[in-house]
Amino acid sequence: MKIISCILLLCAFCTGYGQTPEWISDTTGLPKYRVRSIAQDKNGVIWMASSSNILTSFDGTKFTEYNSLPANTAIIDMLIDAKNNVWVGTFAGAAKFDGDKWIYYNRQNSGLPGDTVNALSLDSAGRIWMATGGAGANRGGIARFDGKNWKFFTGQNSGMPADNDVHYVDALKVVTDASGNVWVATYYGLLRYNGSSWTHFKTNDGLPSNSITALAVAGKNVAVGTSAGITVFNGSKFVTDAEVNNLLPGKYISSITIDGSELWIGTNKGVVHINGNDRKTFTPGNSGLTAEFITVVMVDSYERKWIGTIDGVFNYRAGGTFLYAAKDTTSNTDTTSNTDTVSTHIHELGSKNNTQTGPSLYPNPVQSDVTFLINFTEENQSLPAQLIIYNSLGVAQVQTSFAAASEISKTKINLQSLNAGVYFYEVHSGDARYTGSFSVIR
Repeated sequence: MKIISCILLLCAFCTGYGQTPEWISDTTGLPKYRVRSIAQDKNGVIWMASSSNILTSFDGTKFTEYNSLPANTAIIDMLIDAKNNVWVGTFAGAAKFDGDKWIYYNRQNSGLPGDTVNALSLDSAGRIWMATGGAGANRGGIARFDGKNWKFFTGQNSGMPADNDVHYVDALKVVTDASGNVWVATYYGLLRYNGSSWTHFKTNDGLPSNSITALAVAGKNVAVGTSAGITVFNGSKFVTDAEVNNLLPGKYISSITIDGSELWIGTNKGVVHINGNDRKTFTPGNSGLTAEFITVVMVDSYERKWIGTIDGVFNYRAGGTFLYAAKDTTSNTDTTSNTDTVSTHIHELGSKNNTQTGPSLYPNPVQSDVTFLINFTEENQSLPAQLIIYNSLGVAQVQTSFAAASEISKTKINLQSLNAGVYFYEVHSGDARYTGSFSVIR
C-alpha cells in the first residue's frame, strides 16, 4: 500500500476550492521574521506567532500586533483553545492570552516537567497537551491541562523513554489520535502512550529517521515527518512511499497539514501539495515564495492556505499567481498592540525588496569554516547586511554583519561550536531579505 492510499484513509471528507485563485504575501505587514505557528479562532481571526516574540492577528481588514510578552520569551508554538484563548509555548514555559491579559505557566508555578514548551495540541475533549524539554536529569515530558488540573507524563511517573545519552526527555511534538493514544516526537524516535505503557519506534520499525520533526493525525492514522522524509503509521505499521518522498524538494519535514483529501507537506526547501494524483511542488525557484524553509501550513475556514516561512507569511488560493499585498504604515500608539490596515494596492512579488542578488556560501556541507558572499547593487551599496544563523528550532546561533561594499562583501565564520545538523540563515539589507539553509557535519 502506498502512502497516498494511507492519506486517503486519513481523510474524513473532501474539501474543494471556492475562492478566486491568488497568492498573497506581505513581509512588511505580517511578521517579518520566522513565523512559528498560524491558527484561526472561532471568530475567523487569523493569528500568527513569530519567533521574535510577537503575536499578530488579522481580521480580514487590519493587522494587530501584540508585543506584551516578557522580553526574551521566544515563541515556539501556538494554538487556540476551546474557549477561544490563544496559547503559546516558549522557552520559558507556556502562556495563555484571553484578549486582555496573559497568564503564565512554568516549572515553578505549575510543575511543568520541562522548562521549554516545544509544542501544543488540543484533544477532542478540549484538553491542552504540551511537549516539553529541558537540560538536566529527569527533565522533560508531556503535560496535560483541562483548564483546572494538570497531569504529567515523565520517565519517572509513566516510564516515558528518555534519551539514553543525556537521560532526559526532549519532547518536540505531541498529538492524540482517535483511539486516545498519545504520540510524541523526539530526536531519538517516535513515542506512543496507550494509557498504560509506552512504545518506542525507531528506524528498525520503519521510520525514515529517528529524528521526528512533524506529526499530523486523522482518525487512527498518523502522518510522521522526519529529517529524512515522511511516512504514515496505518494502525499496525509504517508505510513509506518512495514516489511521494521523491517529490519533496527537501527531505527535512517541517510541517504536515491534512485538509480533507489533500495533504500539504512543508520542508526545508519548499512545500508539496498532494490531492490524489494532482501533486505540485512550490519553491522559490518556481513560484513567488521568497523563502525555502516552510514552518507551518494552516487551512482556514475559507479554504485559504496560510504558509509560514522564515521570511514571513504567504496566503494561497489554488491555481493563481503570487502577489505582494502592501500595508499602510499608520498605527495606533497602544503599547500593547499596534493596528495596521491593509491597503488596496497589490504589487507583483519581486517588484520591490529585490535590490540585490541572493547570498552564496561555501563549502556546503560545513565542517569548520564557512564563507558567505553577498552581491551589492548600486542602490544598496551604502547599506550593511545582517546575517543570522538559526538551528532547526529557530534559535539564533550566530549573528554578524557584512560591511557595505561597492560590489561583493565576504565574511568567513567558524562554526566549530555548532552540532551536526541542518541550519538556516537569513541575510537582510535595507528592505531586501534572503534565506537559505546548509548542513553541518561532524
